[in-house]
Amino acid sequence: MENEYLPIGYAELSLMGLPLILLLALYARLGIAVVRKTLHSVFRMMIQLTAAGAALVTLFRWNEPWLNFIIFVAMVLFAAQSVSSSASLSLRRYGAGLAAGMFLSVFPLGLFTAQVVLHSPQFMDIRYFTVLAGMILGNMLRSAVVAHSHFFKELKNSPGSLEYRLSLGASPWEAVKSLFARSLSASMEPQLAAMMTTGIVFLPGMMTGQILSGISPIEAVRYQILIMLLIFSGAGFGGALSLYFSWKASLRAGGKAVL
Repeated sequence: MENEYLPIGYAELSLMGLPLILLLALYARLGIAVVRKTLHSVFRMMIQLTAAGAALVTLFRWNEPWLNFIIFVAMVLFAAQSVSSSASLSLRRYGAGLAAGMFLSVFPLGLFTAQVVLHSPQFMDIRYFTVLAGMILGNMLRSAVVAHSHFFKELKNSPGSLEYRLSLGASPWEAVKSLFARSLSASMEPQLAAMMTTGIVFLPGMMTGQILSGISPIEAVRYQILIMLLIFSGAGFGGALSLYFSWKASLRAGGKAVL
């Protein structure tokens, strides 16, 4: 197989707007009021991706480890803010714990994968470490939001069962341990479902993109397996650590294991 790809020009890319227009026309016909929201989302996505691509061109040229580390920290802080907002948690109270949990899980995983597995030619290379870290964080967000929402919602809605365990002499951790486990289990269900259907029900976007760019399907499969394992491990560790630190923050704030 020849390693070549079919370039996409702006004219060809604009043709992909035709299916979108037809879809929005169908929605309008059915009275589904999502046209304005969809157009806003599409334009925002295009602007954000274009800006990210332009920034990456410059950052790839510089590729300094210290700068890549700063970028990674900024990504973690943004991810922590996103989780606190989506889970309706106070950023002031829980932001530090969220960021710490994500940092302590993504940083070693990203370094291990880039340096040991992929043999990156440079320490904290933006092409490997930063890109992999961004992929882990992006997928970790969904798991962290589900875990935090499930955990704190049950704490708030059923304080009696928690106080009953505490009255029997259980420590704060023993009182919430089962809820902690259920919350993590619920947060990992989407990740498990994605792994179980990958390769049979659908081909992931990364693998499809690599094949379209001319990479051998076997090589693309190996990369995709690496990414799936990395994402699952990152979501698991990140969800567990960030939820644990958030629970500890609730203890410090209220003196007990409830909001």
